[in-house]
Amino acid sequence: MFKEIISFKAVIIACSILLSYMFVSCDSSDSQARQLLSQANSAFQSGQYTSAITLLDSLKKNYPTDIDAQKSAMYLRTLADEQIIIRQIQENDSALVNSEKNVAAMIQKFTFIKDTDMVEGYTVNNSAKTNPLVNRTGLEARIDERANLYLVSLLNGNKANHDRVEVVNGVEFATTEAVPYNGSSNYRFNVAGVNNEMVTFRGGKADTLCMFVANNRNAKLKINFIGDKKISQPLSASDAKAIADTYQYARALQTNREANDMKKYLDAKLQITRQQKDKTAKYAPK
Repeated sequence: MFKEIISFKAVIIACSILLSYMFVSCDSSDSQARQLLSQANSAFQSGQYTSAITLLDSLKKNYPTDIDAQKSAMYLRTLADEQIIIRQIQENDSALVNSEKNVAAMIQKFTFIKDTDMVEGYTVNNSAKTNPLVNRTGLEARIDERANLYLVSLLNGNKANHDRVEVVNGVEFATTEAVPYNGSSNYRFNVAGVNNEMVTFRGGKADTLCMFVANNRNAKLKINFIGDKKISQPLSASDAKAIADTYQYARALQTNREANDMKKYLDAKLQITRQQKDKTAKYAPK
């Protein structure tokens, strides 16, 4: 009987120690969560919004059972997100203004072409009006209606069955991807007994070739038409200038389009964040 009483007391003491430890542990955890919340709030108040979010992420990960702290963190997170988005909008607005200036400075150098039998029009340098890529060998850069740059080659009076072109500056060169003969983007035709081969190149390597020309616009450049055999011809200074100008104009149009798309995205994101802020405002730290 005496031993049973001793054992019972031992159990009571052990339980008391365990409960005491649990409460101390919970109190310590709560304290650390509140400390992180306080640090995050201080970072927010000083304008360090990214640091505030990092601290809030740490609180969310390490103290998921502190519901009150988690709720307060949700509200503070929306405040930090709001300020970050506002900064992004300001930066994007500045980029949008600059892109609009760049487009406006170049737009008079270009012409939009769309005949009645064309499904989609394109933009070319004004020089294409006076020296079109018809019945002559050369390269012409164009911009489609979605502001994408592409390149057209014409080999006149020779036969190479070419499916790609290179532009060479000494030992350096840029090349397009091959476009196999298909009767549309790569086709051949005859005018008054003269053979013509015309190929349309799109995608990254066409952009790269145009950029290469833009970076070497004052150099002596050569075109290689590559197919069953290679035919070389100098790239005229007028074609080189037109390609360089068109590359720069396409970049300006693309930058402007991206800035406009980003504006719509950030405006929508800010609206959603402010809705979340209103919903969690009741959890603001007291």
